[in-house]
Amino acid sequence: MKMNKKGSFVDLFYILMVLVVFAIVFNVGWLMFSKVNENFQANDNIATRGKDMMQDGSDRFVKTFDNLFLVVGISMYLGALILAWNVDTSPVFFFLSIIVFAVLVILAGAYGNAYYTFSQNNVIEPYASDFNIIPMVMENFVAIFVILGFGLAGVMYARTN
Repeated sequence: MKMNKKGSFVDLFYILMVLVVFAIVFNVGWLMFSKVNENFQANDNIATRGKDMMQDGSDRFVKTFDNLFLVVGISMYLGALILAWNVDTSPVFFFLSIIVFAVLVILAGAYGNAYYTFSQNNVIEPYASDFNIIPMVMENFVAIFVILGFGLAGVMYARTN
């Protein structure tokens, strides 16, 4: 592991990608888990205790992974802020950061729209609608990343040595 890690706007790209991947994986995971649970409950060869355990997992899945999505996003952003604090950034690079930030906002819009299209699929939609936090974050992806970007820029460029 490399020491002396420093943060930058590139960290927001990583956060963007991780959140999109997690949102899709959690939705597909919920679809698969629900289907397995349905088959599990319909099988007469499985003991009642096993069915109860499977149903308990099913009851907790959405809330657990919805909250996990939020915790991962906030944790990654706080990590980016802490790492950005270590960067001695010259104001000359501010204009380059604006360009990178614009690309980030465009990508956030594209990925937010891609998630929306994915979540409106006839197969996924009934399961995606069970989540609360993930759709809210993904519907407001651009606004959230604008706020995150300004926060990161504030830490990087407003700091005096």
